[in-house]
Amino acid sequence: MQALLLTRPNPSNPPTLTLTRCPKPVPPAGHILVRVYASAVQPSDKFNAKAGFASTTFPRIPGRDFSGVVASGPDEGVAVFGTSGPDLGFTADGAHAEFVVVAEDAVARKPVGLSHERAACLGVPLTTAWLAIEAAGVGSGDQVAVLGARGAVGEPVCALLRRRQCRILAAIRGPGADIDTVSDPGLTTVRKKTDSEKGVAAVIDTVGDPGLTRAAVEEALAHKGRLVLLTTRK
Repeated sequence: MQALLLTRPNPSNPPTLTLTRCPKPVPPAGHILVRVYASAVQPSDKFNAKAGFASTTFPRIPGRDFSGVVASGPDEGVAVFGTSGPDLGFTADGAHAEFVVVAEDAVARKPVGLSHERAACLGVPLTTAWLAIEAAGVGSGDQVAVLGARGAVGEPVCALLRRRQCRILAAIRGPGADIDTVSDPGLTTVRKKTDSEKGVAAVIDTVGDPGLTRAAVEEALAHKGRLVLLTTRK
């Protein structure tokens, strides 16, 4: 099969990726072989390319999010996309190839109306969004400020919040923003936009907003409100 091979990390230059031929993997017990139709690039791929996690070995085939068709194993021929499995942890690479081996419980059936390209983008962002909302502990009627509401994680955060009947204050740049992070980088207007100016039940920061100081968070949050940080920015 053909695959993209990451030969070594490089902190300063573009990663050394090589399109190469390698043996098609054989799934061990409890695993399946998936023919990859589409794969997505996630922050973990960028990190591996620049530095690598402590347990990362090289060379390796990167890629954790994918969509394709089961080529060998239970449900052969079924269209699936990668998920984190029951442990909610993405630990396996290998999706930037024609075939990938994953655990049987680390995929879900792809919805019929969803393209492989779109399905490949669901795994890490959707799981991250779900975990963020669980950490925020919000429910029906709560007001939530979402920083980076149009991003790869911000959009599923908003979609899941709507399913919980939460009310969203979208903090984005430019037109259509409830909170314009260009003119209001420190969230100084959040409290004024909430019920009786009591503040929001949670702030979910998906982008590592550099203007998000402790004072700004305390001003934006209601009593016993929660801040959920998905990333930080130096």
